[in-house]
Amino acid sequence: MADHNDPNAVNSIFSDIDVSAADLYDIFGFPSEDPTGVEKVVIALTFSATPQTGVFDTDMLYRILIAPDRRIARSGNDDTSLGGLLTYLEGVKERYLKILKSSEDNRQLGANNFWLAPHFIKRLGHLGWGFGPSITALGLASAFDHDNSLVSVHRTYSSVLEAFPRVQKILFQELNMPDDSWNRKGLAIPLRRAVDIFIPNVNSIDMDTTGTWPFGRRLEDQVATRFLSTFLDMSASVNGRRYHVDLLNDPALWNAAAIEPKTPPNPLKNDKEFLADFPYLAKPW
Repeated sequence: MADHNDPNAVNSIFSDIDVSAADLYDIFGFPSEDPTGVEKVVIALTFSATPQTGVFDTDMLYRILIAPDRRIARSGNDDTSLGGLLTYLEGVKERYLKILKSSEDNRQLGANNFWLAPHFIKRLGHLGWGFGPSITALGLASAFDHDNSLVSVHRTYSSVLEAFPRVQKILFQELNMPDDSWNRKGLAIPLRRAVDIFIPNVNSIDMDTTGTWPFGRRLEDQVATRFLSTFLDMSASVNGRRYHVDLLNDPALWNAAAIEPKTPPNPLKNDKEFLADFPYLAKPW
């Protein structure tokens, strides 16, 4: 799966690189609400409108790998040191590689992209210096250690050993949900952590949930805003409530902040309701 924010990916955001039918923007996945028969999952790709909207490039073939398995359980006394992280990665790697066969292309993103884990840690450190001070400027607590910097800083890391202490809390803290509606069966499902979501970089859909991010991805999920929430300190509270993944989508938060413009990172919702069944996308105006 390509990342449209990655200048090295096929769907580059730079204007001097033409769009292509190979430009994949994201993958959505969530449990179907159809109660008949066996469990069903909805999978949707978003890709470039090439050669034009509604016309497919017949030379392109999109392959989606789906590997059903049980939810990975974790112990309550995980080692959150760098050594513990590396041990965890090795264990998860073995688990996933038993499910999916290794690709001949070791650069393919997916369940066998564990070699990217060190880069992810360094990249997270780089992003933290941008997002951490911005979160603090909103009057919120950040999980990223930015030395109380008042402004964002452009800083990169060449060493995982240097970056890890800055991002350790981000990696291992549980991401609180705004309410319990995601857990539709009321089961004892652990909250997900950044390390669970991004390593390996797959869309892991929990069929016992509604499939809202990070337990999948629904069409209405404002994932960019929720991704930013990973830099929040989830042990902190505001107005008597713990921080959660939709906190940065709360208009009251922005209205009270000494910042302009007073708008959340993403629109609060789609401008027109999605359809309840296929093709799910809202009808055009």
